[in-house]
Amino acid sequence: MEQRASREGWDVFDNGDTLEIQRLDDPEGFDPSLGYDDPKFDSDEDAIAFVTSRAADGSEYHQLALKLHNAEPED
Repeated sequence: MEQRASREGWDVFDNGDTLEIQRLDDPEGFDPSLGYDDPKFDSDEDAIAFVTSRAADGSEYHQLALKLHNAEPED
């Protein structure tokens, strides 16, 4: 999505069949400028729960991420 998601410890990834919210397993390898080395979430499920919570609080950014989650990627 954009660096905001990465700074929060997650992003939307294309797994080939669908788009999925996933935690950043290797933040430093993904983008060294993020400034943290270890994942911020214990699992992808925890990252999804974080995004869901923010979306429920009214964040349009996180609501968009939830709409993309499990959507088919565009070619």
